[in-house]
Amino acid sequence: MFYVYLLLSHKDNKFYIGFTENISRRVEDHNSGKVASTKHRKPFTLIYYEAYLDKRDAEGREKFLKSGLGRKFLEKQLKHFLTDRRGVEQSGSSLGSSWAVQPVTVERLLSNSVKPVAAYLEVVR
Repeated sequence: MFYVYLLLSHKDNKFYIGFTENISRRVEDHNSGKVASTKHRKPFTLIYYEAYLDKRDAEGREKFLKSGLGRKFLEKQLKHFLTDRRGVEQSGSSLGSSWAVQPVTVERLLSNSVKPVAAYLEVVR
């Protein structure tokens, strides 16, 4: 399996989109500081992923999700998580814009009202 994933940084409340063959190991790598591009933004929570049987499909999907249309897709796919649970509001136009994330209070975290969301898409041939 090949995975495309979306992580949320708890340090800066920004997202990271990546691709891997071993999702649990890769999330662990991000959280232990082994990934140069994210080592200063840890810890992370996996909030979304998709699984593919073909590496090229996963790589293409990663590229798409990093595009303006891909961000728009993720915004729609994770609408409730981004608005209700994280307090995220989209800024600017829908294409190519970034998300502004409101800080999550300690009280909300302790009340378990903030939970990661994961989506699993498997294409069977």
